[in-house]
Amino acid sequence: MRPIEYGFSHMMHGWLLSTLMLAAFGLVPPPVMAEAVAAEATAVASTGQRFVTAINTADGSGLNELMDADGIAARVLAKLKLNVVDRALYVEILSTEYSTLGYSVAAQMLAQRAKATLLRSSPAGDGGAGGEFLARITTTDAKDNEAFGYLQVSLDREGRIVDWYDHSLAVSMSGQLAFSAVKMMTATQVAQLLLGQAGDAREIATLMTSFASAVNAGDMQLAHALLLEMPESIKQRREFATLRVTMARSVSMQAYGEALAELARRHGTADELQFILIDHYLLTGQFELALRAVDRAARVIGDDEVMDANRCHALLDLGRKADALAACDRSIARDPTFELPRWTRVRLALQTKDAPLAIQSLTGVEQARGGKKLNAGSLAKNSSYAWLAKQPEFAAWGADRGWSPPP
Repeated sequence: MRPIEYGFSHMMHGWLLSTLMLAAFGLVPPPVMAEAVAAEATAVASTGQRFVTAINTADGSGLNELMDADGIAARVLAKLKLNVVDRALYVEILSTEYSTLGYSVAAQMLAQRAKATLLRSSPAGDGGAGGEFLARITTTDAKDNEAFGYLQVSLDREGRIVDWYDHSLAVSMSGQLAFSAVKMMTATQVAQLLLGQAGDAREIATLMTSFASAVNAGDMQLAHALLLEMPESIKQRREFATLRVTMARSVSMQAYGEALAELARRHGTADELQFILIDHYLLTGQFELALRAVDRAARVIGDDEVMDANRCHALLDLGRKADALAACDRSIARDPTFELPRWTRVRLALQTKDAPLAIQSLTGVEQARGGKKLNAGSLAKNSSYAWLAKQPEFAAWGADRGWSPPP
């Protein structure tokens, strides 16, 4: 049980979006085209729902069926410049990887207690198959802390998955899979893959070779350390900054915070990076900037209960009680089972010593859990609730849950 929630994690193992939209010119399409577009929209939504169901049930076989191995391979290989022999070898390696890709994703999701939610879908709009959908992935750690990511999934003309874009990492699946080819690549090619250019490859050849070996061995701590040795000409690139954030997550919270700070310093104006930067602003107490980042991220990804929960968090720490409550209540209205905004209401009530609001919010947590009662005794022993436990409202609420104050 979480007796009190003090923050929101916006990151996961990665996932953000920018959805394709059908152009609307105010024209009435011919009936045949309208029917085709409607059928396409239904097909995309159906694939999105199958994907979400497969994630929620850890169905590796179901995920595999949704993936177009050839289409994924084509996108990965488009990022690589391999000779004919290595290309053929890598295609063979990819075929082996893709045969178990769905099972690997399902196993990771199961370990992280992931829950997927289909937020929206969008057809390609040309009367054929294709399009994309947006899914939110919520994971829960051993301490019951939740993290959120947004996955923008691209479909081919047969309606199967050919790629996805993780908004919390600002990287695609094809980009991530391309890392498995680093052992076949020269330092110049690795520089091109990771950093978008190879102009400095000669002077960093040794570093690139070592970095590739560390990634291939799964030693992210060493890979992170090697990144920090790159010259300034490399460090100033956006590709480097986002890669550093990705690596830092596997090292420590301090490394993660430092990487976020550098990303904000160098590239904080980019709209597509605002979702990643919400964490930075909240962790460093820059709550006005956090609010702006949430609004900008919502314009890229879409507005949902998680965005409102982040607004609630920032507004609370700005001391704007009424606005914070309004944001929390919008989040709850969008998903009554979502606990985080309810816990933020509790924190707000404790900070402002509003006992009725605290009791109302704790009862709301129980409602989100389907009526399961909280342990009033455990809450009363928590130092965060020391003031509330002495209030008559808590005594009455606790009595209904089998608790009575000590003599």
